[in-house]
Amino acid sequence: MDGKEVVYKTPREAEKAGIVYISHRMEEIFELCDRITVLRDGEYVGTRNICDISMDDIVQMMIGREIGERYPKRDAKIGDEVLRIEHLTHKKDFSDVSFSVRAGEVLGVAGLMGAGRTEIMHSVFGNNHYEKGDIYIEGKKCVIKSPAQAIEEFRIKCFSEQQECNNLSGGNQQKVVLVKWIYTDPKILILDEPTRGVDIGDKKEIYNVINDMAPRGVAVIMVSSELPEVLGMSDRIMVVREGKVMGILDGKDADQTKIMTLATGGTL
Repeated sequence: MDGKEVVYKTPREAEKAGIVYISHRMEEIFELCDRITVLRDGEYVGTRNICDISMDDIVQMMIGREIGERYPKRDAKIGDEVLRIEHLTHKKDFSDVSFSVRAGEVLGVAGLMGAGRTEIMHSVFGNNHYEKGDIYIEGKKCVIKSPAQAIEEFRIKCFSEQQECNNLSGGNQQKVVLVKWIYTDPKILILDEPTRGVDIGDKKEIYNVINDMAPRGVAVIMVSSELPEVLGMSDRIMVVREGKVMGILDGKDADQTKIMTLATGGTL
């Protein structure tokens, strides 16, 4: 910036400054903060020292009840391949992308911001043109030229935080839009940041809805910037970096270290 050196400081490095840090991400709160104040429905609930409180305690303060396990147990019976992508390429955004997803499976898509995750899904959905590569749905080669074609011919549904649902809270907007698509009986559900901006109570309900897709044989692709969410919900995890697939991990063996190693260009 104008040739001047820019120095970035974390809150821990800042001197003589009080910082108010607002976040739905519990991991950030525990890493960065000394105290936490919880509000619910516009009212003050309480303030606690981070060293004296657990994540479960905070969640109970936030939603007024115990939530139990954050992520539902994944015990789905994985079926046949529903979607296969081979060497998909868009010279500006991504190159040589190949992956598949099966009925009843949740494929998580992880990577740093700007890695190309959303751009890949837009091309799969017909929203962006791709120059090379093939898309197969239930073994049949398809050329998807528009979202309308994807929806009508192949029953692919795409859900993102940009869908509109007026006069509801953020969490309820997400749930309404998600349930609306579910009742169209899709074969494939593409979720792009489905819990962004949603509090932890509503997240749990969205996770349950996604998990309930497995018995219906729906193949789910979930793009998320939250690693705990990807790890907690996915059967397999595809890691993307600079428009390329760096690896696909089994959900049972994956952890944050492995994902970040691939996301930053390392090898396992």
